[in-house]
Amino acid sequence: MATSEVVAGDLMQVTLREGGVVLIEVLVAISAVMSAKATNYALGRDLSVSGALGKWKKRTSSPVNAFLVQVAISLALVCLGFFTCNGFETIVEYTASVFWYFLLLVGIALFVLSRKDPNLERPFRVPLYPVLPLVCCLTSAYLFYSSLMYTGFGAMVGITV
Repeated sequence: MATSEVVAGDLMQVTLREGGVVLIEVLVAISAVMSAKATNYALGRDLSVSGALGKWKKRTSSPVNAFLVQVAISLALVCLGFFTCNGFETIVEYTASVFWYFLLLVGIALFVLSRKDPNLERPFRVPLYPVLPLVCCLTSAYLFYSSLMYTGFGAMVGITV
């Protein structure tokens, strides 16, 4: 595992041969598209600017517009990786800053919501609050900053999207 760049793919190669590698690739792709389409759908429901993303199609029982936008974004990233010399590394560089920014905002939202409604009954209590969320925010902020400094322009493109 220490020498592998794609642990899941290597494991599937050893256990199930080439069919296992294809299986894990398909599962990862489906999982990424399905979770991202839910985020796009929620964004469309909550913001009038992106209202088309929040439309639910009764015939297919899914947010088709959100799905199509996610497919377009995914294809753009795959093309970006295909046409650059570092491929997958370029895709990670463009998306890592977005990931760390998102986690930073989630941590900040926890503090904001706790301050706005301190007496609201919560279904889940954060262990070691406020220490654990603060550590998460500081770590995410540092990794966000690092990804911006390391990648530069690519990270800014990812954040803009």
